[in-house]
Amino acid sequence: MLEVARLIRLRQDYRLSSQIVGAALGIANNIAESHGAQSRADFISKLKIAHKELLELEALSIHFNSNNGVKNLRLETMYDLMEEVGKLLTASISTAIRNRKSSN
Repeated sequence: MLEVARLIRLRQDYRLSSQIVGAALGIANNIAESHGAQSRADFISKLKIAHKELLELEALSIHFNSNNGVKNLRLETMYDLMEEVGKLLTASISTAIRNRKSSN
């Protein structure tokens, strides 16, 4: 994702590049914070925030691609990675919610 941000910077769209880096870091940071969650609810909240950051990153990537028409292996790899991370986050959130309900 950072490689794609560099590619965007080369096109001198610094604002979009900064937003992409921020969203990518937001995903990683919230996943990391979830490991130190104070409760299951806090854990779920952190993962939901990470998922929202992922949706933002997807939207920014689509915006960049539609405005620049870039067909790039890095972009394709990034889309594949975002899809995989999205599936992992969704499964983790669903499992945590299911486990929270069963422990009550």
